[in-house]
Amino acid sequence: MRTVVLFILSLSLGITQGFAQAAAEVAIQNYTKANALLTQSITKSGGLEKLNQATRFDLIGTKYFFGHFDTPEKSIPVKDTSKIAFFPAMDLSYLYSTLNYRGDRTKIIFQQGDSTRYFGYFSDDFTIGANLSERNQLNVLWPARMLLLAHRFKKTLAWVGEDKLQQILAFNDLTGTRFNFYLDKSTGRLNKVTQLAYHELYGDYLDVITYEYSDGNTFTPNKVSHYERGLLEAMYQYQNFKPNPIVDSAFVKAICPTCTMAELGTGKPKLTFTKIDEKLGIIALEHLDNKVLLAEFESYLVVFEAPRNVEAGKAIIAFLKEKYPNKPIKYLAVSHHHPDHAGGLNAFVDIGASIITTPGNQAFFNKLLNATHTLKAENGVKAKPASFKMVPPKTAFNLTDPSNSVKIIEAGEGTDHVKEFLFFYFPKQKLLFVGDLVLFPGEGVMDQSQRALSVHNLIKTQQLNVEKIYTSWPLHNQKTYGTMEDLKASLAKNYPDLNK
Repeated sequence: MRTVVLFILSLSLGITQGFAQAAAEVAIQNYTKANALLTQSITKSGGLEKLNQATRFDLIGTKYFFGHFDTPEKSIPVKDTSKIAFFPAMDLSYLYSTLNYRGDRTKIIFQQGDSTRYFGYFSDDFTIGANLSERNQLNVLWPARMLLLAHRFKKTLAWVGEDKLQQILAFNDLTGTRFNFYLDKSTGRLNKVTQLAYHELYGDYLDVITYEYSDGNTFTPNKVSHYERGLLEAMYQYQNFKPNPIVDSAFVKAICPTCTMAELGTGKPKLTFTKIDEKLGIIALEHLDNKVLLAEFESYLVVFEAPRNVEAGKAIIAFLKEKYPNKPIKYLAVSHHHPDHAGGLNAFVDIGASIITTPGNQAFFNKLLNATHTLKAENGVKAKPASFKMVPPKTAFNLTDPSNSVKIIEAGEGTDHVKEFLFFYFPKQKLLFVGDLVLFPGEGVMDQSQRALSVHNLIKTQQLNVEKIYTSWPLHNQKTYGTMEDLKASLAKNYPDLNK
């Protein structure tokens, strides 16, 4: 019997070792094939010596800007001009982009070694730190740079598959980002680069860069296109190539000569709570420059606005669960569809809260709720069917019990912001909570126009008794709340006959 057991054990070990050996051989064969294809592409591109030559060029084209517009997922074409330089021998590269959207906006990416400084189109200051993913915005714009990165991280190289025209390879860069390479079978040129990416609204998606070449011989592309979530995000023409340039030291020095570099933070939400009265309070999200209004009713809570992303939504929920352990969040009410007001709704749906919104947002919100978020596992939300309470255009909806009351009014028409917009009026407190139509600066008076006027018009047409106007954005450099006198003062210059 002992002999039989030993025989079976030795047989099992032999089979296991055989499988392990076979797996190792497959891995080596896969790498060997991928490395041969990459080497062939680099050779046909002129070899490592040529790829490592410094180069400078312009990208001129169109960025399809997905911004804060009047309907969900609307975009507009915007002219974008970028100056780009790569100095591989110095491990230095930079981008300077000018976007013409409501005035010229600037984006700067400066990369040296494993450190990146980044200034976005809507940034107030640089972020600085190692291994920032923003560097990939620069790297993917130049096929030679991507080939060099694949060669640098060739230990992670793998052959993925092929189609009729292309061989498909993959590698991981220093940040852990996994790129897929599509190499043309006949020319060896890099046709496409894809990577799994994450958007705080849409969740997991495939980011796609495609390169086009003017003829079958050149390895210098004439066009590059960028697709996000299957939508064309940008399209550029390569122009004004300058081989072997020198570093623009004046530009490098001017990137940020006096500002204090903002160290990349942990991203952990910072929340503070201030009571308005016994039933209302403001949750300030310091890191997002946003505010959320909390309304307490006898048996439940209502949260007004869900800024930016799932993490912020979960932070608000955790904060309220600790503060009000015996009261569930029954409703989330959002003024409109923009991310800084509705971006965190997934977290609230995940706990069973109903969403108070307008009919024009339902399809968009369902799309967001069905997105997966596995690439940012800390989100930890699963797609669930949402319960909506709709407030149709030009109507109102009341939530009331003996302890509190709110009138939710749709009046998006005339805001000059979005087509559908919810205002929140609390008659007992004589308080109006508004998304982002009016500003109350901490000092002085800001002359305002149509958006602020729409707040004034709503108060007058609905005959609301308003003493305090709270807003959800912005948080910083603003008064705690505005008064009717503040609102009228902001409109006095542009509408001098308003109070006559």
